[in-house]
Amino acid sequence: MGLSDYGKLIIANSEFEKGLAFLGACYLLRHKALTEPQQYVALHLFAQGAELLMKGCLYGKDYITNRKK
Repeated sequence: MGLSDYGKLIIANSEFEKGLAFLGACYLLRHKALTEPQQYVALHLFAQGAELLMKGCLYGKDYITNRKK
């Protein structure tokens, strides 16, 4: 038995919300980043957040073809 459409929507929203949280953390750290290693961490948070936002959008659009196998 597979996921219902509502379950798929919950997963997509979860990925999207995690992406927003990573971007928020990036924003906060970026304004306080004084050293080069801190700037790299902020950049990593940005990349992770962008990835999760896009994944959430893809899952919401077509869960079956974009899910992990």
